[in-house]
Amino acid sequence: AELYNEAVMYNADDAFTYILRAENCQRMGDVEGAVRDYEMVLRMSDDATSFSSLQGFALARLGRTAEAEDWMEKVLNNSTATEADRHYQAACLYAQTGNRTKAYQNLEKAFKAGYGDYYNIYFYSDSPITLAPLRGEADFRSLVQGYSDIF
Repeated sequence: AELYNEAVMYNADDAFTYILRAENCQRMGDVEGAVRDYEMVLRMSDDATSFSSLQGFALARLGRTAEAEDWMEKVLNNSTATEADRHYQAACLYAQTGNRTKAYQNLEKAFKAGYGDYYNIYFYSDSPITLAPLRGEADFRSLVQGYSDIF
């Protein structure tokens, strides 16, 4: 917890540090601390349509699923990130909100656009920007195996 506090202190304008600290708070049972950090993410950015604002992930963790998905649609339409990265990030958000259909659609679009970060697909789970909720599903394994040549 002290390391996350220090990270936030030195990176007070970085939404990702608040997301990481919030995740740690949740793991430690500090729901109020997590909510405070997620709400801080919502107050931070002037450009809510930027992926780096991470607002949709904070909204999803706060249970505001419809707002999180609306945010992602705006990001998909306005982001300067590569198509592969945009759709990977969308797949992660939709996996978090439980919208499996959109998660798989965006994951497939990411693969078609060349997304091939093996670690992120199979292992990364240290923040809500992850595919972890899908990994145990047969549909996930089938989709990833269908694009195994890009890894």
